[in-house]
Amino acid sequence: MKPVKIKSNLDLFDITWRIILRCNYDCWYCKTDWHTKNEGNTPDVDKLIKGADKIIDAYKQIDPNKQIRMTITGGEPFLVKDLDILITHLVSRDVHFRIRTNGTGPVKVYKNMAKVMDKSNGEIMLSWHVSDPKSEDLYKKIPELVFQNVPVGVRLLGDQKFGREVDRAEMFLRNVGIPFEMVRVTDNPDDEDWDT
Repeated sequence: MKPVKIKSNLDLFDITWRIILRCNYDCWYCKTDWHTKNEGNTPDVDKLIKGADKIIDAYKQIDPNKQIRMTITGGEPFLVKDLDILITHLVSRDVHFRIRTNGTGPVKVYKNMAKVMDKSNGEIMLSWHVSDPKSEDLYKKIPELVFQNVPVGVRLLGDQKFGREVDRAEMFLRNVGIPFEMVRVTDNPDDEDWDT
């Protein structure tokens, strides 16, 4: 549960923290050491909070004036029981955050998380895996999330093997008016540019 990527600029520590290896997807392009297909232990939220405090305290010692932004990722972070407790704790520590998810949870899960995030500038970032048939649900789910005022953005995984589906999803996101970024999928998930 160590931070896996850290960037820093003048005003911000940007930390990517992979809190769980379990995932309900098994994408061919995912880094092989980043997930296990619905296997492994689900981390205890109290241990995650202690881990978060260690990370936050270490970076505050380096520069107490810099803002910390954490990207919570996995595997699939919403497989962590009581994830809302961890996010509430991050909000209380004045950490800006985003949760990177594959979006397979029910809308009510994201709506409830939005309530937890209400007094922060947190964001749920859906990684849209157009190559997976389960992702078809996002065509219904995204407008509902927008309607429910859930702070959501999309990372559209641009798998060239599914060009038509990627184009369709991109057009849909533009029409809905939701912020998104295109992420290049490569045959080599260990590329420096490739970040799940």
